[in-house]
Amino acid sequence: MKQRTHIKETWIKSGVLITILIIVLFGIFTSSPTGSKLNLLDVHIMNEIAVHDVILLLLMGFISGTIGGALGMGGGVVKIANLHLVMGFEILFARIIS
Repeated sequence: MKQRTHIKETWIKSGVLITILIIVLFGIFTSSPTGSKLNLLDVHIMNEIAVHDVILLLLMGFISGTIGGALGMGGGVVKIANLHLVMGFEILFARIIS
């Protein structure tokens, strides 16, 4: 019976995570900077990031999280280096968004 409860908890956690991801991605791709209450940084970022950049950022996040988890450290170290070297962000900005 305990194993069955564990399976239900796993499905509930996975469902909540997927729901949150869908809501966030929907908000990213459907919001328009004009007329909405976005701050200046959000408008600056959303106007300059293309779809292929979003895909590259998601892929980099997944890879850096996997490497960071496998090495027993956070993925931020890998993310900052990739954001600076691959995407060309300033090092301070890369530290903030990692």
